[in-house]
Amino acid sequence: MTPEEYQRIKDAEKEHLRALKKLKRAVRDLERSKSIANSVTRMSTTSETALETHQEMVDKLALETAHQEARLEVAMESADQKAREAANAEELERLDAELARERARSIVEDIRSEMEAGVDSQEADARVGPAGESRAQTGADATGEDEAALPEKTIGRMRRGNTDSSE
Repeated sequence: MTPEEYQRIKDAEKEHLRALKKLKRAVRDLERSKSIANSVTRMSTTSETALETHQEMVDKLALETAHQEARLEVAMESADQKAREAANAEELERLDAELARERARSIVEDIRSEMEAGVDSQEADARVGPAGESRAQTGADATGEDEAALPEKTIGRMRRGNTDSSE
């Protein structure tokens, strides 16, 4: 081998090694870019899956919120209705009490007017004298006791048997 051939073979080998090195670098770059592409794809599918899961959870929460709000509204309406019913019941009780008071007043007024009419008729009978013997003569009712002896206004009940002031 001559030094020129040696140099030429050496240069050819260097060229071959450079080409091989260039190809290996290209393969590494392609593998790296393939790995990056796979990572990006994995990340995008993972993020899409995460977004889908997130959206499902948000939809589920929205559904639960709508359900709870509906229950709350129904409960509030029920509470409002119960409050209105309670107010109506109180108003009804107040009106019943007022009606009872009015009835009592009416009865008291009727009794007073009857008593006044009875007192007026007794006074008229007493003025007539012996001519109206049935009631004016004795001034007694069906029991035979004297009504004129009872005081006009009293507190509590009066016993008809004893009319003295010791009671």
